[in-house]
Amino acid sequence: MTESLEHPSEKSNMSFEESLGQAREIIKRYQSQLVEAEFDVEANDGVIPYQALNSFLRQVPEDIRARYRGHRISRGGRTERLAALLNILDNKSIKGSEGSLMSEAYSAFTHGDYLMLSYIDKPLAEVEGGKTKINDIGFVADVGSVAVNGPSYPLIDELISRYPNVKFVKAVDLPEFMSAESSK
Repeated sequence: MTESLEHPSEKSNMSFEESLGQAREIIKRYQSQLVEAEFDVEANDGVIPYQALNSFLRQVPEDIRARYRGHRISRGGRTERLAALLNILDNKSIKGSEGSLMSEAYSAFTHGDYLMLSYIDKPLAEVEGGKTKINDIGFVADVGSVAVNGPSYPLIDELISRYPNVKFVKAVDLPEFMSAESSK
């Protein structure tokens, strides 16, 4: 376990309330597509959309899954979960913890709308001098990609336009994406 290193200069620049307001606007704009996506089994190769992330992550070989760290967003309703994602990406910080995709609590990290993934062979938390960098929110995050669960697929283009430097991956594409990343 890595010690924590306080970084008071790294303050959040987006409050959760601001993120929540933005999330409400986005959800309102995409409401009809989101409702359809909740039942779109075809977009997930026959898998129930809410189970897509967990199902497709299990298809990734263990030796590849073991090379990633993750943090899932699953608390609250759809709007709160989207607000949490926006807040994490805007502030580059996560309130909570990261975990292995291979732990016994495996399913705890894979259920939810979004799964933050580290870069391969790296921690999700930024580390400096052997200590986890923290700020007023939590740990400073170095998000490599975001896996998106089936019901939230309609938001991917919006998310890419807001965060062009972040890779957003549909759950159905996760096995191919993680395998390709591991062979680079």
